[in-house]
Amino acid sequence: MMASRKTENRFRRVDGFQSKRVKLMTLMGFLVSILSGVQAGQENMFNFATDHETAIVTGYNGLAGDMVIPARIAGLPVAGIGEGAFSQLTLLTSITIPDTVSNIALNAFCDCSNLTCLFFYGDAPSVEDGAFAGVGNATAYYLPGRSGWTDSWAGLAAKPWDPIIQSSGSSFGVRDGQFKFNVVGSSDLTLSVLASPSLINPAWKPVQTLVLSNGLACFSQPLPANATCCFYTLGFPVPQCPVLPHPVLHWKLNEGKGTDVADSSGNGYHAVITGSPLPFWIDGPNGVKAISCVSNLDYSCANPFVGTGQVICSNYVTQLDQATHASLCAWMVSTNFGDYCSCGFGQSYMTNFMIDFTSDEQYVYVVCANGALNTFRYWVGYFPEWHFFCLTYDGTQPGVRTRLYIDGQLKATQTGSEGAPDTLADAVALGYPSIASNVYDTVTGGAACDMRVFDVTLTPEQVMALYLAGAK
Repeated sequence: MMASRKTENRFRRVDGFQSKRVKLMTLMGFLVSILSGVQAGQENMFNFATDHETAIVTGYNGLAGDMVIPARIAGLPVAGIGEGAFSQLTLLTSITIPDTVSNIALNAFCDCSNLTCLFFYGDAPSVEDGAFAGVGNATAYYLPGRSGWTDSWAGLAAKPWDPIIQSSGSSFGVRDGQFKFNVVGSSDLTLSVLASPSLINPAWKPVQTLVLSNGLACFSQPLPANATCCFYTLGFPVPQCPVLPHPVLHWKLNEGKGTDVADSSGNGYHAVITGSPLPFWIDGPNGVKAISCVSNLDYSCANPFVGTGQVICSNYVTQLDQATHASLCAWMVSTNFGDYCSCGFGQSYMTNFMIDFTSDEQYVYVVCANGALNTFRYWVGYFPEWHFFCLTYDGTQPGVRTRLYIDGQLKATQTGSEGAPDTLADAVALGYPSIASNVYDTVTGGAACDMRVFDVTLTPEQVMALYLAGAK
């Protein structure tokens, strides 16, 4: 995830650590140099331009509050941030910028009203007019020893980021089965403690986030049971990905051929591709496969839009019988104007939990109930590009129970008092899981992939993490 810089490359060896549980703790090293580079693992979320030698970031497709710009995109060093690249990205709260960036262009962060922290690994980059216009009270943090920084830089407050591990004193060492040390530095700094089992090709992973209240924070971690040593270092805050629950059904649709669809959840909810016209495989987002169903557009027919093509499972997902918590997500696209596509559970008008878009009306219909008045809708317009849809349900809530997210953002809600979601828990079963099957009029169309079903209510952070991870 992160690479170590060969400056201040000193570490301390501490011998003789023992505990009742772990006796092989004979070496505990501390790399106190500051890390110089961050690999965010989200390179595909950035738009960029290139001269074939360097890359310039020109935009961002995600919605994360904490962003890390990687040092390289498509194998090229990131040399700058382009004009208006993150303009009006109001959900952006912090950004980490690698030492490869030497220029920030006109209006790059204009009107990022919630941006509060910028973390720089390198020297102060050149800044064009209006780069931070409308940002507000943001602070730029830089590493000690980097050049070009002043207390007021580009209209922002600038401060050195100077936390240090205290490798001595009564708070350092093994205490009660924990390894502990203090970190000191400027007040209110936020940092990540990272660990690696080796300094040879280190694999730094964040293990704890600390805030230096009044310039001090205490780190402690249980001694690892199966390791002889561990190395720690400090780094800029690393965005923490929320823990994702295991799905009860996961159709990756990565087969690319045939009519069998596997369930990778391990619960055995496999499906078959059936109907007429028969759905077919296409290329989906992020290079994965997807399934497409095309309507019968023969206007000589009595009903030119009727089609029965679908991906359908022969079993109920029993984990959602009488559910009080459920979530459904999938990547979907409108392949032809006038096409319909749905993902979810369908049996009849009485038991449904579905996301259904109709591109001729340009609405997403959300079905979440065990009753006839069970639909609410959200206007999305015609979308010929892939988007991530997520429907969550929480039957324990007295107010809003159903939420619709598109590309990680909350778009529509429904309360129990409005008729639909308050009766979902009464359903004996929600029906057969399916893709591209509209249970109302059997009209099919559009495309979908990477469908997942959960027996929990996903949090907004978990929805965002699934979106940023891309289709699998």
